[in-house]
Amino acid sequence: MGCRLQLSAVLTISFALAASAAVHAQQIEQGVAIVSEAIASRVDGFSYNPGSSSDLKFRGSALSQLAEGTAKVHIGDEVTEISARFEHLPQPSSFGPFTVYVLWVVTPEGRAYNIGAINVDGDKGKVAATTPFSSFALIATAEPHFAVSVPSKYIVLQNVAGKVQGTQLVVTSLAARSDYKGLKPLIVDPKRKEPLELTMARYAISIAEAAGAGELAPKALDVARSALKDAETAQNAKSSSGRAQVPAIAREAVQAAEDARAVAETRRAGADVARMKLEISERDAKLVELQGQLDKAKQAAAAQTAEIAAANAQLKNVQQRMPSAGNRLQLANELLGRWLVLDSGETSLTAHVQSDAFVKGKTELLPATRDRLGTAAGILVGIGSVTVTVTPALQLSEDVRQLGLSQQRARSLMEWLASLGLKVNAGVPSDSGGAVEKAVAPGPGVDLLIIFDGPTAVGDAAKT
Repeated sequence: MGCRLQLSAVLTISFALAASAAVHAQQIEQGVAIVSEAIASRVDGFSYNPGSSSDLKFRGSALSQLAEGTAKVHIGDEVTEISARFEHLPQPSSFGPFTVYVLWVVTPEGRAYNIGAINVDGDKGKVAATTPFSSFALIATAEPHFAVSVPSKYIVLQNVAGKVQGTQLVVTSLAARSDYKGLKPLIVDPKRKEPLELTMARYAISIAEAAGAGELAPKALDVARSALKDAETAQNAKSSSGRAQVPAIAREAVQAAEDARAVAETRRAGADVARMKLEISERDAKLVELQGQLDKAKQAAAAQTAEIAAANAQLKNVQQRMPSAGNRLQLANELLGRWLVLDSGETSLTAHVQSDAFVKGKTELLPATRDRLGTAAGILVGIGSVTVTVTPALQLSEDVRQLGLSQQRARSLMEWLASLGLKVNAGVPSDSGGAVEKAVAPGPGVDLLIIFDGPTAVGDAAKT
């Protein structure tokens, strides 16, 4: 009977690894349609020919049927240049707590990248931007401020074919989309003329506070609040020279608030990883204990056959509910996908650490990237037995210096990951799964091949 009671206790343990990530990302919708069903189910994209120049058109969504525009796309050796103009744009605030339109590049996998805010004058707008991608779709959304990292659901424009030098592709989903239904629109006194950047800063700080930055990133949030206070003081200055500084100071407040929100998200993810590691450890320990109890029950007496059979059935149930390699792979994909470009296989992931994640010309990671990769290492250690193969990313050129830098970065990153407790080895460059095209930026980056090698069975888990 004691064996059965212990087995029953294990069955009550909560298997909520993936759910924890969803709870802490309440305002982020994962894996959604590219545009809401009321507007469209897909957006056309294009894989542009190298060295080509193409003309695109933009058409308004159901939210802004009169809006339209044009764009020129030039594919250079290192970057893609985009220049776009729009007209008949409604005011962003007509959709909710929004101040600006942002142009996004959306990859075929559904990952969206903010390439610039649209400068609006009346109902017209324009933007010039660059991106390392050559296969993408373009959309414009209404946003609360210019520094957002995930598009809102308010898509007002999408590109369509004009004179395109390349092949058409279809984007049907977004990896993530923000929902700002919890953000209250600010009421602006029309008699009090204030720069739009002040409203952006207030929205940005509200979003950071709602994300828990006050608790998880208080110093970063204080920087944003201080900058907003300075901007408001300058706005109340009697001299025009003082008021002229408001937009620049307010933009600093916006960026600082977005940084605070990102830090809070990263630290929350780290806390989630710690809880998951503890939960997995407790389950594995309980499984070992149950295996020992079962062995003793088998040795006790043949008369206990019925009880042993029941214990075997319960143990099998526990085995089926343990996280499988596939479950752990899916969890790693969801968590690591917050910060890294991923290619998924049946039992592995390839994560791309792009060139601009490193200090320019050096092997050191940027502080923000180092923090996120440190959290990612905790995720990999926590979810099960994995092997990480570190390789220099395949280059878009044969520049010997870039190849050498990529190899040095791979070696430095391998040593650092090993110091964090991961099983790491070196590998050779590979372009499987289109790694070149999916890398966030060309240049000497690094690929991480993450292979999940167990445990998947009760016996293996007990040994682990």
